[in-house]
Amino acid sequence: MTSSSYIFKYIIIGDISNHHLGIIPNNHKLDVGKTCLMNQFIDHQFTKTEPTVGVEYRSKEINLQGKSVTLQIWDTVCNSIPYT
Repeated sequence: MTSSSYIFKYIIIGDISNHHLGIIPNNHKLDVGKTCLMNQFIDHQFTKTEPTVGVEYRSKEINLQGKSVTLQIWDTVCNSIPYT
């Protein structure tokens, strides 16, 4: 592993999927897609994922204007549900 000139840490925050809470019927999926977006950025493909439990972490090293940059991406679960 090479030493990076810079390290940026990103935290993906957002609502959780209503479908996985059982609020939306199975035929009306409204998944948020935070994990899918992270996987698209890292692997260059969208993949079907299960709900995130806790935190997922991925990293990617890129070259930006001749400098090595490490991007650390943290995918989190929203624990507070604003439904009454």
